[in-house]
Amino acid sequence: MIDNKFPISYSGIVTFGQGFDFEASCSIPLSKSFSLGAGCEIYSVKSLQGQRNATTNMKESNGFSKNFFASVSYRF
Repeated sequence: MIDNKFPISYSGIVTFGQGFDFEASCSIPLSKSFSLGAGCEIYSVKSLQGQRNATTNMKESNGFSKNFFASVSYRF
């Protein structure tokens, strides 16, 4: 069981250049071995990162690609 502090870990990256890129995620431990996570990525299709990570069907008319994700992790 987790103590009452309920630690949340998080990370985020914002880059500016040819386009705007944003990545953020957080993780909450459920037990000593399991954690739950969620996050999002928003890439400008004009940036190098966006060109590499945005698939054709994700590129919208506004020039951004958005990905949202959730995860369950097991540490052994």
